[in-house]
Amino acid sequence: MSESPGKDGDPSVRDALYTYHVPLAIAAWGSVAAWMGLIFAISQTSSPENIGSASKFLDLFPRWSIQWIFHGTAFGMLTGLTYLAITGTFTWRWPVAVAAAFGVAMVYGALDEVHQSFISGRSASIEDIGRDAIGGLAAVLLTRAAVVSTNHFFHGRWVESGRVFFSVAIVLQAAFVAWVVSMWIAAGSANEYSLDALATSNVQRSLVRHPEALLAALPLLAVAAWLASGRCRSLYAQLKLSLAPTLSTAVVFAVPVAVFGLDAIPDDSMVWFGTWAMAGGAWLFGAWLHM
Repeated sequence: MSESPGKDGDPSVRDALYTYHVPLAIAAWGSVAAWMGLIFAISQTSSPENIGSASKFLDLFPRWSIQWIFHGTAFGMLTGLTYLAITGTFTWRWPVAVAAAFGVAMVYGALDEVHQSFISGRSASIEDIGRDAIGGLAAVLLTRAAVVSTNHFFHGRWVESGRVFFSVAIVLQAAFVAWVVSMWIAAGSANEYSLDALATSNVQRSLVRHPEALLAALPLLAVAAWLASGRCRSLYAQLKLSLAPTLSTAVVFAVPVAVFGLDAIPDDSMVWFGTWAMAGGAWLFGAWLHM
C-alpha cells in the first residue's frame, strides 16, 4: 500500500497534499523537535517518580508503574510523531518508515539516559531504554494501523478499516490479559493476592518469569486473527465479534480489579478459570455470528 493517503483517492485531496507538502513536513518535524525538547526539559529537572507524586491521578498507580507510564508515553509519542514526519517527507515503504522512526526514538532514548547521568539525583538505566523500546514499538505500530484504518475509512472501505482497527484492538487486549495473569501468578507465588503485591518491583518482570501466562492470550489472539483474515464480511459482524472478548475481559479482569483489587481473585486456579470462561464466551459468540 502506498504511504500517500491521497494517491488513490480524491484528486482534490492529492492536489492539496502536494501543494502543502513542504509546510506539512516542516510542521511534522517541528512537532518531533518540540517533543524531544519537552523530554529533555523533564529529564533536566525531574524524575518520573516526582512527577507521579505531584499528580493525584498518578498516585492511583503503584509507584513502580510510574516509570512505565512516563517512558512508554514519552517515547511512544516520539516514535509516532517521527513516523508521521517520515511518511510525510519521504516515499519510503512502511516497514522502512517504521524501522526508521523506531530507530530515531531509541537513539534519542539512549542519549537521554546519557544526559540523565550528568544530572544530580538522576542516573542512566538500561531498563529505562527497555521501557522506551516497548512504548515506542507499540506506538509506531498503532500509528501505522491508525493511518491505514483512517485511509480505508475516508475512501469508503469501511470493512477494511474495521478489519485493521478491531484486530489491533483485540491484540492490545491480549497483551493486557497476559500481563495481568502473569502478575496474579507472581503475586500468588508469595500467597499474597492484594494490590500491595503490585507495589513490588518484581512484578515488572512477571511476564518474563511466568511466560505460561501467555496462554491466557491465545483465545484473544485467535479472535484477532479471525478478524484480520477478513472472515467477517461486514462492519457490523466485526463489531459484534469484537464485543465478546472485550466485554469478557472487562467482566473477568478489569471490573474485579478496579472494584476489589487483586483480593477478588483468591488463587491462581481462579485466574485460569476466568481466562478460559472468557475464551469460551468469545468463541460461542463467534460461532453464533456465523450461523
